[in-house]
Amino acid sequence: MGVVLCREGYVFELERREYVISGPYVPEVVLDFSEAVLELHREYARAGSDVVLALTPYAHRDKLKVVDRERDVEQLNRQAVRLAKQVADETGTLVAGKICNT
Repeated sequence: MGVVLCREGYVFELERREYVISGPYVPEVVLDFSEAVLELHREYARAGSDVVLALTPYAHRDKLKVVDRERDVEQLNRQAVRLAKQVADETGTLVAGKICNT
């Protein structure tokens, strides 16, 4: 098997573009600005990433509670995977997600 490239840094790039605020780093952008997430996925794929990574870091109830959206945790995670899969299908790349409590 060869090398597989996976681009990360979604949260920092979305912060730079002013879709998320420094501090809580909660990916509510997945629900609030889906088009911005789709475009960033596409940009990373065009830049050479072999994997579209679902934007799920910090997407757990405790972290979402900081922005009063703990009830959105399942919807947010499912939407993040849908967006990543959509772009992976468009670009012929792989899709990946991760589960963590950070």
